[in-house]
Amino acid sequence: ARLAAYLITFFGGLSAVLVVIGAADYDPATRMVDIHPISIEWLAGVIAGPLSALLASAAVLFGWGSKK
Repeated sequence: ARLAAYLITFFGGLSAVLVVIGAADYDPATRMVDIHPISIEWLAGVIAGPLSALLASAAVLFGWGSKK
């Protein structure tokens, strides 16, 4: 149940971000989010930097790759 709540929150937040940046339209009458076509190359370029920094931060925080 907790995983479902986390996933619902994640996708709700993701859809809100897409609407804010103009990559999707929200229809309040139907409560549907229509995502515009997105270039995979553009998406990979946008996500690669922040995701790599997040993973590197997690590696430092959890000590991944360190020899103990």
